[in-house]
Amino acid sequence: MTGFAARTGEAAGQAWAWEARSVNGKGLDLRLRLPEGIEGLEAAVRAEAQARFARGNVTVALRLDRAAEVLAMRGVLDTSGASAEDDGAALKAALLADAAALLDALRHMRLAEGRALYEILAAQLARIESLAARAVPRRPRRCAPPWRGSPTAPRRPIPRASRRNWP
Repeated sequence: MTGFAARTGEAAGQAWAWEARSVNGKGLDLRLRLPEGIEGLEAAVRAEAQARFARGNVTVALRLDRAAEVLAMRGVLDTSGASAEDDGAALKAALLADAAALLDALRHMRLAEGRALYEILAAQLARIESLAARAVPRRPRRCAPPWRGSPTAPRRPIPRASRRNWP
């Protein structure tokens, strides 16, 4: 099924925007477009997606707002006392929680589309069944063989003289 979901969030001095799209497919083709520098994020998002989807071409993209990184550069903003490791772990946890909600929203959209398609197809099948039940069976028209002339021509017996020539 096809679907789309988007979420935005903010935590640990970072803002982000998630987008997930899916289209029909035989197997699961998962494409992730994630920024570098967040250790283990791709594997965790991939596992979350594989737990929710078995089929389809699913694309998940994450955009981080880099304004917070500029403010954290040396001399721009004093961040003494704040640990970069703690911020990274908090950011990853917040991103994973938001990714799980994003994938749930995508899953629900796909299920809603499936239900809508089922309703349409069930209505079409019911219509076909009612039309088939109302149809009057007809006996096929018999056509005269081409050597006999038209179907309304009177039948004439074959003359005896022509029978003598048969083997």
